Amino acid sequence: MKYVTIIVIALITSAAAYSQSTLTLEQSKSLALKNNKALQNSAFEIEAAQQVKKKCFYKLLSKSECQYNRFSSD
Repeated sequence: MKYVTIIVIALITSAAAYSQSTLTLEQSKSLALKNNKALQNSAFEIEAAQQVKKKCFYKLLSKSECQYNRFSSD
């Protein structure tokens, strides 16, 4: 019984060790950046802020065009 337990433990640890692979520094960095939820949320916040900025700019631009058209038609 003792030998069966030792063999089972040896098989489990060797399978676990075999399934793990070594990563390079660049692979580790890219994996960390890809899986970093805070960084992903920051990117979404930046995109949302850029969209708001663009919307406000176009809204301001359309108001000034309306004012220009109103004055130029006289």
